[in-house]
Amino acid sequence: MLPPTEFLYHFLSISVGFTAFSALSHQTFFYKKMFVREVRKAFSAPLIKSRINSYSIRFKKSNNYENDEILEIYDEHGRALGKGMHRDRIHSEGKWHKTVHIWIANSMGQLLLQQRSQLKKSFPNLWDISCAGHVSFGETIAQAVRKEMQEELGILSQLSADRMEVNPLVPNSKMQLIFQTKFEDLTQNNGTYKNREHVDVFLLQVDKMETKQFILEEAEVSQVGWIHYTQYQKIMCQETFSDPIFQQYKDNCVPFRNKDYYQLFTVLDKHYKHTAEKKENLVDLSFLLNQKS
Repeated sequence: MLPPTEFLYHFLSISVGFTAFSALSHQTFFYKKMFVREVRKAFSAPLIKSRINSYSIRFKKSNNYENDEILEIYDEHGRALGKGMHRDRIHSEGKWHKTVHIWIANSMGQLLLQQRSQLKKSFPNLWDISCAGHVSFGETIAQAVRKEMQEELGILSQLSADRMEVNPLVPNSKMQLIFQTKFEDLTQNNGTYKNREHVDVFLLQVDKMETKQFILEEAEVSQVGWIHYTQYQKIMCQETFSDPIFQQYKDNCVPFRNKDYYQLFTVLDKHYKHTAEKKENLVDLSFLLNQKS
């Protein structure tokens, strides 16, 4: 049972938040959405988060505003046009937009993969990047990275525009932009989903994190798991390795959408090639075949 003082803190926080939200009812949905985001950040305060972690509870957040998220329109050369459009319309009309991809790697050379929720419109139930998402209209890249890490995985981070730093909640970690690329002419769902995006790809290096440390958003992520990057490379690069042992897992992973993306493994080789020599760093891949609804 919560102590009286902490109960009062929760009660007042909810009351103030609800009252302020109601007062904004005459504003546009866009500003309401931004307000909701700020309230969610406030409710991620260390006091509340520490109590969640102390009971090992995986708090699953809702994502009701996803379809109404406003994204910035870009041209094919990656220049922002200063115009916003709802996310669904961006994809239905195939407009260029911006996304961020964050790959999380630990000191054993293992990558964190997430299984996309069955609710996702693209690649539902497939295993994918550690964390990824869209850059909203008026949002900086650093803000987008912080938002996606917190919303999808529950990692609180402090990021600045000139230097990517992650706070002590992720000990001994560092983040870097490793490459930029773009995806185009990806059409799904009988032509109703057209994806053209400019992508900034980041690598977050951590010492070690257990999967239970992540707080997953149920509308985005079903589960997460670690895989050594050389094992993932053999799954994704069947044209090079042609290993039947790894072929069975490929259909359960989101495919790389252009050849540029394979430079991910070149970057990982520079940091973690020595880890492949230790068999204890390799993992049982059977989790990739599991479907979690």
